[in-house]
Amino acid sequence: MEENNKQAISKLKRTVRFFEALLRASADGIVITDTAKNIIFVNDTFCGYFSRNFQDVIETNIFVWLEKQNHNAQDIWNGMEKQVKEHGIARDVEFRMKTKEDVRYFSVDASPLERVDIEEAGLIITIWRDDTQRKVAENDLQRIHHELEMRVKERTARLQESEEKYRRLFDYSNDIIVLVDKFGKVLAVNNKVKEKLGFEPQEVIGKNFVNIGILGVRDLPRIANLFKKTAREGMARNHTGRYLDKVEMELRSRNGNSILVETSTTALEKDGKIEGFLTNIRDITQHKQSEEFASRRNRQLRILSTAGQKINTVLEIPAIMQNLVASAIEITDSTAGTVGMIANEKMVFSKYYEHGKLIPIDYVFEKGYGVPGLVMETKKPYLSNDAEHDPYVIQEIRKTLGFTNLANVPILDKNGDILGSFQIHNTRERRPFDQMDIEMLQGLASSAAIAIENTRMMDEIRRSEQDKKTLSSILDKSLNEIYMFDAETLRFTYVNSGACKNLGYSMEEMVSMTPLDLKKEYDEKKFRKLIKPLVLHDKNKIIFFTIQQRRDGSQYPVEVHLQLIEMPKRVFLAMIIDITERLRTEKELNLSEEKFRTLYETMAQGVVYQDPSGKIIDLNPAAQKILGLSANQLIGHNSIDPGWKAIHEDGSSFPIEMHPSMIALHTRKEKEAIMGIFNPVEKQYKWIMVHAVPQFRYAETKPFQVYTTFDDITGIKTAEDEIRSSNEELMVVNRIISATTGIMDMQQILDSVLDESLSITGLEGGMIFLVNPDETLQIAAHIGISEARIQDLTTNRIKIGECLCGAAARDHKSLILPDREAVRKFVTREVDHNEDIRYHAALPLITGGKCVGVLCVFTRTDMKPADKKIKFLEIVSTQVALSIENARLYKEGKDYVEKLENKVKERTLALQENQMSLLNLVDDMNRTTAELESANERLLELDRMKSMFIASTSHELRTPLNSIIGFTSILLEGWSGKLTPEQKEQVQIVNTSGKHLLSLINDVIDISKVEAGKLEVHVSRFKLKEVLDEVVSTLKPELNGKGLLLRVDAADMDFNTDRKRLLQCLMNLLSNAVKFTENGEIKVRAKSINDEIEISVEDTGIGMKKEDIPKLFNAFVRLDSPLTNKTSGTGLGLYLTQKLAKEVLMGTIKVESEYGKGSIFSLQIPREVKI
Repeated sequence: MEENNKQAISKLKRTVRFFEALLRASADGIVITDTAKNIIFVNDTFCGYFSRNFQDVIETNIFVWLEKQNHNAQDIWNGMEKQVKEHGIARDVEFRMKTKEDVRYFSVDASPLERVDIEEAGLIITIWRDDTQRKVAENDLQRIHHELEMRVKERTARLQESEEKYRRLFDYSNDIIVLVDKFGKVLAVNNKVKEKLGFEPQEVIGKNFVNIGILGVRDLPRIANLFKKTAREGMARNHTGRYLDKVEMELRSRNGNSILVETSTTALEKDGKIEGFLTNIRDITQHKQSEEFASRRNRQLRILSTAGQKINTVLEIPAIMQNLVASAIEITDSTAGTVGMIANEKMVFSKYYEHGKLIPIDYVFEKGYGVPGLVMETKKPYLSNDAEHDPYVIQEIRKTLGFTNLANVPILDKNGDILGSFQIHNTRERRPFDQMDIEMLQGLASSAAIAIENTRMMDEIRRSEQDKKTLSSILDKSLNEIYMFDAETLRFTYVNSGACKNLGYSMEEMVSMTPLDLKKEYDEKKFRKLIKPLVLHDKNKIIFFTIQQRRDGSQYPVEVHLQLIEMPKRVFLAMIIDITERLRTEKELNLSEEKFRTLYETMAQGVVYQDPSGKIIDLNPAAQKILGLSANQLIGHNSIDPGWKAIHEDGSSFPIEMHPSMIALHTRKEKEAIMGIFNPVEKQYKWIMVHAVPQFRYAETKPFQVYTTFDDITGIKTAEDEIRSSNEELMVVNRIISATTGIMDMQQILDSVLDESLSITGLEGGMIFLVNPDETLQIAAHIGISEARIQDLTTNRIKIGECLCGAAARDHKSLILPDREAVRKFVTREVDHNEDIRYHAALPLITGGKCVGVLCVFTRTDMKPADKKIKFLEIVSTQVALSIENARLYKEGKDYVEKLENKVKERTLALQENQMSLLNLVDDMNRTTAELESANERLLELDRMKSMFIASTSHELRTPLNSIIGFTSILLEGWSGKLTPEQKEQVQIVNTSGKHLLSLINDVIDISKVEAGKLEVHVSRFKLKEVLDEVVSTLKPELNGKGLLLRVDAADMDFNTDRKRLLQCLMNLLSNAVKFTENGEIKVRAKSINDEIEISVEDTGIGMKKEDIPKLFNAFVRLDSPLTNKTSGTGLGLYLTQKLAKEVLMGTIKVESEYGKGSIFSLQIPREVKI
């Protein structure tokens, strides 16, 4: 037993030394001072600041060191103490110290240790960070910046030298230093960006800081908004002087790892305007990990200390076992456990503890059977984090108890014999067990072994009361001090060897002494008053704490267990436990607890504690900031006070009973939800993600409180709304382009455009006027106006320059009357003045610098369109004007052809009558030919205008489309956080629509370039197999999805032609085959014919009717078939393919098809194209 106790105490000492070593090894200086400013703890880092050792500094006054270095150190220290008293904490207090070599700067955080359960009060812990290097770098950078501003003209010749000095400051820093302009473009960065984040400086320089990919989703919107605001207004949101606040944020390295950093940013000004920022990024990941490790270790040590006291204060084995399992569950944060004892060389388990409940079980394990049998055999701990697949775990028992991982630790006596073992489980998702858990559990096992041996020893003492020799032999083996002293004289009658050894007295000296000799403060009267309850039999046992003194004068704290034994002569039995290490551990734990209380109060995540009724009992500052409410406004209220205006995502009210914390209290399970809370400080709604966890006390089934955390996700919600708005605009563009492209019926175009315009703006009425040659406006389409008004506008047409629409046509710009008063003041005939028109807008339809019509919209309600909706109409108005002009020219051409046909008939009749008529007809035909040539020139001019439109609008459409496609791809890949299924579906719709529209725009642009003869040809050498493999790889998901078989029979032939355009042709042909083939197979063949190669794509699809084949290669043609409505397309694919085959690849394309059986498309092109 003595050896076992030594091992337990030694292990506990090692643990405490480990924690103390962790503080001593801290990169920051750590000092604890008492009320007299004397140093009672200091680590080596702080001593190193003054080139002193530990013994020179400990127990000295702090000002001995500070006043030597800084004449105003005492004033700064007093100011820091004042902050601690007023706010509970002081941060970033600056000390400037002059050493023998140079000047050093320190940033100091201070906090009181008022909750430490020790005799001293008013202790202050200070953490000293050496900021000399950063401070010197900042001062040098400011000085250099100032010199560059003041002397740039006179020192142009020395610019290179200054830049080199600036670069050395960059390169010698231990932190990442980034210089950006006010738009966020990176101008310079030091080599630490490669060491810390894995990026080469050349990869970062020249890019926007927001787009590099290192910012986390939480910080990305904030940084982006900072640059936007600075670029727009020339100042930063938190700009105070030259510096921005220090901010902790999360960065992503090149390999995807998260790195916690602290940023310090300096604003670079010129003429009072910010021109850029210089940011210092310090890696604090290891610092944070050390804090987390220390927190967990301290918690376990605190539980271990308390558990050891609980276990050793009882002398009944069932109670010891119950305390042991409860402490093991708590120290490992597990959910269940059991303890077994050796009986007849078998391990017997009879009770199972889960979630505070005691469940009877009956499991018996022989040596070598299951995990307990393995532990019996090896006498070593065993852990498994995958119980389902562990060969030593009995799976039938695992399924019955429902655990996922386990840890089993033997209980060994002082001789190394196994007394039993205890096993802990997790029955739900928790962290895996590790070696630290095993070390803590072994500490518990040591305490349990001592308690079991003490219990058995005390039982043996009771059974052997009459045998003093046996009693002495048993007591003498205990590592604890055990005394027996006479109830009358108080003189010791028995002292065990442990007491003699610990106190330094011999046995002969001890039996001549009394307990009063071990504590000088006690006199006999006070001591007899202490033991009086035992003498009067009011108590069977008393336990108290005191200080004992050894022979050498040293003192140590003890826990005394005292009871009265009725022997032939009454004696007191005392068992003394040295609690020096326990008190030291508790002191360290209390210091650590205070430290992590500070962390709780400074964390960015909101935290709220509520009692079982849902009333708020505590919250951290982050919760107050996010909610915009003070602690006084929150404490004592329910989760959702009606005045806080909580809402669901759909805008409906959020009742209190639906709050995650209330559901967690009711169901006793964790709950998450998203809600909106009105922030009265920012005067807007904040969207938060709430996570509530019920908290249980040991052996209780009802939660005693609920722990709720929440994060501000307002930025993510705003991004979702912007994506939804962009999707709606894309759909509108798609509908308008579809409604106007390829349609030549004027009335159909005008009706579709007016419908879509009212749908976009949400207005109730509108008209479209066409400009006549006589400069009057003809009403051509209308919605929401009276018949009388239509009749008036038809009979008395508006002239250019008259009314609102005439003015818009004259000035070539949009005119808007935003309210009722403006409408009444403006003289206009488009609407009836008796009507209550509250908004009226006119947009000219212009193409080629000429106004061809006016779009007019209005409303009689207060529902007015947003400015961006009108801007959107202005953008698409050019396409509408072009479509109107196309339809007009088409109609003119059609009418002219009919007129020519009638003239030909008339002249033919006249020809039969006389020769003179024939001559007149020839003259008329010549004139007709000239007129046709003139019409053809107008058509060519119109085609040129169409190309100009496509070239100008394609860039305007593709730029936002690429941004939308890229941003939605980032969301779908989870870079900005996990999306809900509904959000993911919406974002997928936006992404797919964007890609479809981008493909359509690219096809239109390619056709325009081919027709204009401006498509660039890029000839290169390649193999046909490479192109076919790329096409098949791209379409493989569609082939597999429809279960189609693809056969490729093509030799590896060489080409010297435009690879991109050949790939585009084959992609169109093969994708059409997949699209219109429901089952069967597709064959791709290639064969050589002289200097040409024929590539054919044959399918077993729906085929085509013979009368439809001549229309197949026309633009915007989609043949009617059973699959037309099921498949997407624009009718441009084959038209573009034929153009590319003929005019770029110098080849031909042909088709053979049989309706219902399939089609064969053959592309024949030369092996080499010569430019």
